[in-house]
Amino acid sequence: MTPEAVRALGDRLQLISVLCVWFAVLVRAPSAYQSPRHRGLWLALATAGAAMTLSLTPVRDAVPRLSGIEDAVALTANLFGVLSVVAILDFVGVATGGARARGDRGGNVGGEAGDRSGRRVRVVLLGSASAVVGVLVLCDLTVPPHTGHGIPPHGPPVPSLTYWLLLIATHTIADVLCVWVCYTHSRRHDDRSIATSLRLFGLGTAFAVVYWTGFLLYLPTRSAWILSVQPIVMALHGVLRAAAVLIPTVLAVRRESREAAVFWQLWPLWRDLVRAVPHIALSAPRPRLLELIWPRGSWALLAYRKIIEIRDAFLVLRDCFPPHLLQSARHYAKASRVPARDVEATVVACLLRRVLREARVPRPPSSLDVSVTATGGEVLADDTDFLLCVARAYCGMLPKGFCESVSDWDFHGC
Repeated sequence: MTPEAVRALGDRLQLISVLCVWFAVLVRAPSAYQSPRHRGLWLALATAGAAMTLSLTPVRDAVPRLSGIEDAVALTANLFGVLSVVAILDFVGVATGGARARGDRGGNVGGEAGDRSGRRVRVVLLGSASAVVGVLVLCDLTVPPHTGHGIPPHGPPVPSLTYWLLLIATHTIADVLCVWVCYTHSRRHDDRSIATSLRLFGLGTAFAVVYWTGFLLYLPTRSAWILSVQPIVMALHGVLRAAAVLIPTVLAVRRESREAAVFWQLWPLWRDLVRAVPHIALSAPRPRLLELIWPRGSWALLAYRKIIEIRDAFLVLRDCFPPHLLQSARHYAKASRVPARDVEATVVACLLRRVLREARVPRPPSSLDVSVTATGGEVLADDTDFLLCVARAYCGMLPKGFCESVSDWDFHGC
């Protein structure tokens, strides 16, 4: 494979990477706006995305043609890169300052000192960034007219060697610090999702170090292979940073999907219970698909309400069948070779299926005291798992077979 072919592959991968970066920026924008804690990484990703966008070959070719300004795209892209460096260093300062604050036992005085120190660091950071931007612009304006920025195969770098050395040093120092902070804090953090996010961001930033080190090596060697792999390295940098920023969103989507699945599985059992005991429902039942697509509240709330309402129905119906029916259901489940861990859930499903068939005809409650002890756990997660097992068994064939095996003569319930 020739360097040109590798470069073409890298350009395509870089376009995909830019799309991933902007998707992550848009998805995480509300969280970054509301939470200053997330703002540093988001700003670093957004400014890096702007620099990567302006570095794409189609953009780099189209903007000068439309604006008539040859040098604007490359300079603007590099200035966005410097802003990304500022955001990264601010994140480094916040992270290391937060660690010192957590370790400080000095109370409010120590906290106020930490705030003042953080403000001083931010002032120094902004001042240094302004100086770097000023030098870069000065280097660009004080050289003869030129088209674009780059390091040609032969001859001096454009606009100047000083410009490129300053740009490479600025990015490399900031990125190395960011990698160190991400690695250190990911090892100390108890939250696995945050640790994973930090590792991904640090790995993406490590590719940025490789990218700028590549330019540093290219200055004396002018190897075509170094330039050909640069877009691939930058694409990996963007994808990994986007993945790091999207970790909280992915976890939230997975959590909501799990709650939606709980609601979907509980719905058939809940629907039949509501038909038999209408007063347990807090709101009027709606079609299953409509409730899922247009929920009245979050899916977590819907699933929680279904669990509570099913438990309320259990309390109403638990005394609606004779004692011998419980033993019959247990013998029936064991005779059907139900796994031991599912026996109690299957017994409850069989009893409910039989009770609900009779409950459609209003009858006075039975005075018989029947205790169904296995109706879930004390912890919501255990309760949810048990009710899901009951709901799956309820929709199966065993409870229906049990209903057929128990004659109306043997049933004296609701």
